[in-house]
Amino acid sequence: MPTVEILLELAAERQRLGQHDGALAALSAGIALDPSVASLHLMRGLVLKSLKSAHAGTGPRRSVAIAPNDSRAHVELALAEEAAERPWRAGTSFRRAAVLSPSHAETWVGLGRCAHAKDQPQRALLYRQRALCIDSKTDTGPLQAIALIASGRWREAVSLLEADTYRRRGPDARIVAETTAAKLQHDAEQFEHLIGLGRLPGFLAETAADYRRVAATLPRDGNPTTVLHGEARQKLAATYNRLLYRDPAAGVQGPALNPRLDADAITRTYHESRPQLVVIDEFLTQEALATVLRFCRDSTVWFTGNYSGGYVGAHVADGFTAPVLFQIAEELKAFLPGVIGDAGLHHLWAFKYDSRLTGIALHADAARINVNFWVTPDEANLNPDSGGLEVFDEAAPADWKFASFNGDLAAIQEHLKRTGSRSVVVPHRQNRAVLFHSDLFHRTDDIHFREGYLNRRINVTMLYGVRPVSKA
Repeated sequence: MPTVEILLELAAERQRLGQHDGALAALSAGIALDPSVASLHLMRGLVLKSLKSAHAGTGPRRSVAIAPNDSRAHVELALAEEAAERPWRAGTSFRRAAVLSPSHAETWVGLGRCAHAKDQPQRALLYRQRALCIDSKTDTGPLQAIALIASGRWREAVSLLEADTYRRRGPDARIVAETTAAKLQHDAEQFEHLIGLGRLPGFLAETAADYRRVAATLPRDGNPTTVLHGEARQKLAATYNRLLYRDPAAGVQGPALNPRLDADAITRTYHESRPQLVVIDEFLTQEALATVLRFCRDSTVWFTGNYSGGYVGAHVADGFTAPVLFQIAEELKAFLPGVIGDAGLHHLWAFKYDSRLTGIALHADAARINVNFWVTPDEANLNPDSGGLEVFDEAAPADWKFASFNGDLAAIQEHLKRTGSRSVVVPHRQNRAVLFHSDLFHRTDDIHFREGYLNRRINVTMLYGVRPVSKA
């Protein structure tokens, strides 16, 4: 008859070999022998976690009940609560772990993540600093920079983010060559554009041609991701997804927002509209608009390209850090206190689209206020009645998790059908912004733009605040 200790060793060995079912069987046998052994339940939770099971939290929860002074169990329970989008519960478990083992830096990093998820950026910064005091080599990821931005201290964040981007995207970085046909097509067009401006050396024209040749060999339907090997990898490795050029895009002198905008009228329209949405034309000054457009066209920061719609993305934690963008976000918050209130800037990104492919599907965002604005000239749009945004008058239910309201298209469509939701279509216009409540379901409107790199539709998104989460 095997003992609990033998079954624990057997489970660990099977888990190491990737034999998850075998590991679970050994642990179940151990629990049947002695259900009071906390380590059996904890390991069972770890195996279920590796399987991405929704029941992963049951193991550490049972382990905590048996051994309440085991900090490891509290940490694993906190991680399970984080995965279930329950930051208040996660924070409680992380705090218990911190009391039991205050010298564990990762626990304080976890507390920082929870604080940020609860829209407490100052506390997130304090927790991060505590982690670094314990171990200066602790990987806190972009937590400090993102918390600084949410606190309005974006100038401190930019240098941190740019240094991190250079480390991960510079010439010495090791980059996995996962790509798509649409991503390679975009990059080839951008290289050629930059060579024409004299911002990249002429010999990269052959590299752009290599990108096109490789793209022609990849499947296009659904824009599936392909890992490059052999000659294709060798040809692209030195340039693919690297920071080859970044326009400085410094803040503009004077205001970035159009000083003729009427804050009172915009605020009133937002609060009186159903759905809560306001369209702002002539959003930026001409200098700010030109600066943002140049940054988006010229900077090789479009590192994300695995979207089925074929568009490419640039993100604040991965190179999309133009000072002018933060100037716009800062001015907008000060300009519309009756809409944005005390919500900090939590996310910033942009998407650039192919003229023929589709845009972002129906979703809602995990924020309070969503601001989208477009910078591509109007003449690029072949249909002036489309190409913008479709926003529905139905919000994501309060109890839906991120994976549901941001990724489950079938569930969203069924919800909109059941509630009889109607939509508002806002056509694309250069320098037009759409500000709306982030809970509202929305999607990119149909795109009919001209061919050519300079005609690619570009939208910038700013998200303020976080979506309220239950404390239960």
